[in-house]
Amino acid sequence: MIAPSTPPATAENQSRSPALGSCVLLPGTLAPTAWLRSPELQERLRGLRWLTQASTAAVVEPLPGAETATQPLPRRLPHEQWLHRAFNTSASQSNTWSALPVMLGIGIDQLHLNEIDVALTSEQADQLERAVKPLLEADQVALERVRCGPSEVWRLRFLQALAVECSSPLAALGQATHRHAPVGADSARWRKFVHELEMAWHCSGPDQRFAAAGTLPVNSLWLAEPLALPGPYARHFEQIVLVDSGCTLTETWLTHCAQAMDVEIVHLSDPGAADRLALSVSRLWLDASALRARLADDPHAWVIALEALDRTLERYTAATNPVHALEWVLSGKTALRCRRARSGADIRDAQGASLWQSIRAALRGQPKPVRSTRPGKPFDSVELLSEPES
Repeated sequence: MIAPSTPPATAENQSRSPALGSCVLLPGTLAPTAWLRSPELQERLRGLRWLTQASTAAVVEPLPGAETATQPLPRRLPHEQWLHRAFNTSASQSNTWSALPVMLGIGIDQLHLNEIDVALTSEQADQLERAVKPLLEADQVALERVRCGPSEVWRLRFLQALAVECSSPLAALGQATHRHAPVGADSARWRKFVHELEMAWHCSGPDQRFAAAGTLPVNSLWLAEPLALPGPYARHFEQIVLVDSGCTLTETWLTHCAQAMDVEIVHLSDPGAADRLALSVSRLWLDASALRARLADDPHAWVIALEALDRTLERYTAATNPVHALEWVLSGKTALRCRRARSGADIRDAQGASLWQSIRAALRGQPKPVRSTRPGKPFDSVELLSEPES
């Protein structure tokens, strides 16, 4: 796990947006309406405490452009778009890029991205680096390997900036690689580099040794995103809590942003995490434990993940942030919904408030949120968690 460090204060990391309260970001929690029509699933959803809280928030403020998909194949999932907007990191040209060692599978007539976050031992990762060392030296590419649990993120620093637009590995997972290939002025340059890298790994045979050891082979490198610092108006949280990041790339990117902004990172699995959560600070809470089930279109695993998420939130957030505004951000494959309460007290006092009229109005593009005027109506989990069709 990457250990956060405190960077020197700079004008850039001091020019940031003021704290806007805490946010609970829950990727993968929006699902197709067909799933939510199941009476058994609805009964299980009604018992989720966090779902009741999210549904009774007093104000709805959707993010412009994030509520429905605007492209058939978005380059990033909605929660990834939200994170990049929140931290104001946007770049399509950079010398340093993050990439993931991945497994590509061969279909009938095309390659698919079959597996990301492949577990690699240090010895296996060393073998992969040795196999491509001549290529890195010939192309004058510096490599930094960032360890994150059992997986690694590779940071490539090119002598000449690379100008391409890439898809995140989560957005491309399980799909044909040509549909998510990098595009832009230097796309041909990257294709040449990665093809030579794949051949170097194939000819040196590290993937065969991995297969013999019973682990997934790594046969390619997925160019994910430029490593950009948070912009001058990045949203400032005093603490980032990682329950489940959903992807190694997301975790290392958030850690990079936290270091640049001098923000504390708390991994829920770390010893002493409960003591650090007792502080009354504005925090970003990220739990993507339902994301993989949603991407795999597995409703059974999805509702189990939501129930586990509920237990985690009830255990760790019941007594935190009573004085800070609390924002709930729910997302799926193509859509994102935002709702905000003025304070923790508003959440507890607004039980039964109906927000669906304002949600639907916001999704239709009305610029201002509409407050509910029908208190007492019980929330409808089908309306709350349904992912709008693009």
